[in-house]
Amino acid sequence: MRALPQRFGRLIYVTALAVVIGVLAGLSGGSLYNLVSRQMRANDQLPSVLRGPAVQVVVSDTPGFAAFKDGTFAGFDIELVDFLAADAKVRPVYVPSAPFDKLAMLQSGMAHLGAGVVITEERRRLVDLVGPYLISHDGVMTRADDGRIDAAADLDGKRVCAPMGTTTAADAQSGQVRVEIKSLAACVESLLAGQVEAVAADELSLRSIVKARPKDLKVIGDIEFGSSLRYGIALSPGHAADCRELARALREFILSDRWEESFKAHFGPQADAARFRPDPNQLEHCPSA
Repeated sequence: MRALPQRFGRLIYVTALAVVIGVLAGLSGGSLYNLVSRQMRANDQLPSVLRGPAVQVVVSDTPGFAAFKDGTFAGFDIELVDFLAADAKVRPVYVPSAPFDKLAMLQSGMAHLGAGVVITEERRRLVDLVGPYLISHDGVMTRADDGRIDAAADLDGKRVCAPMGTTTAADAQSGQVRVEIKSLAACVESLLAGQVEAVAADELSLRSIVKARPKDLKVIGDIEFGSSLRYGIALSPGHAADCRELARALREFILSDRWEESFKAHFGPQADAARFRPDPNQLEHCPSA
């Protein structure tokens, strides 16, 4: 039987030790994972995920970001990852996933990187995050011929659909709004069929949808709710050197013409790019080893 590589032996030891400590201390599953994550971050001893020949990147079928059509993905996230992969001289392999499965796929090793991950404190405890490369917020879309909704207060008592597994779904469930949770595609179908009065989602995704169907749908420009959606690249803990390399390449992408060209191409020329562009000198990145 072949012996396990030394790095796996160390990882098994760390994980086994954490299990023993977790049982003794009565830690929950999340706390146990956090303990292992902190140890992996401290050691930064896992092999680089950017030394190819290929890097697996988990993405979700989301309008404007990584829309899946004709057997391939296209969108802002795809152009970004292609840029990062070219910088690292590796080939990106895109792995489709539901939004709520991205972190689990990184934690299980089914993918190396995750694109389009909204940075939150909770997610920082589970994975390493570098970014943001895009700053958005929750917005509202209605049918183009519906003039009843002009402000956030107009949503009270209305039926609103929000995509499952997103921060928007949690943000929308407040006040007197009646929220249905579905996939974004199903939300759009419900809106067009008159089953709901509005769709609440990332404004940029909504703008991408309206860009394709301007006669049927519209984004209500004056409605924002919830906290800012700060999009980053995620990877499992223990790759601090990779994080620093990604942060450097990410800054170059934001400073280049590629950022605005991609933004306009996928979210429409009507969107004010300056509202969504992050400060390239204020990027978060993974802990140093």
